[in-house]
Amino acid sequence: MEHATSSVAVAEERDVPFAQALTELKTQSGMSFRELSHALADAGSAISPGHLSSLANGFVRPSLRTMRRIAVAFDQQPSYFAEYRLAQYRSRLDEGFDSGLVGALEAVRQLPPAWRVAAHAHDPEQAPNAVPLRSGPNARIRRC
Repeated sequence: MEHATSSVAVAEERDVPFAQALTELKTQSGMSFRELSHALADAGSAISPGHLSSLANGFVRPSLRTMRRIAVAFDQQPSYFAEYRLAQYRSRLDEGFDSGLVGALEAVRQLPPAWRVAAHAHDPEQAPNAVPLRSGPNARIRRC
């Protein structure tokens, strides 16, 4: 059985929620969730069409492994997904905590300025780069 292959133009990064980026990649490639699932399985990465749908609708969060697998299926780098880059920054911060508070603060100072939003800015209007994770009554805001 032949499966569709990705023909999405390679882009460096997207600054949108994972669900939106996945939906855009899927639309651009013309692949259905079933075709994407088969393409992933052919590459040794089994992800069901139902799980892909849940990811694209923002019902579940992708793991780093899932983001890597999906990126490869679309000929993208994992850093294409904003959540993947966020996880890398979190990892850098966690490594800083191994050196205590001074190390953690130094890790924060090394982040690009756009990622350093005041920790006390709980109001989305106070965080100029706030991006909704998803829409609807249970929407949450991600500050970046």
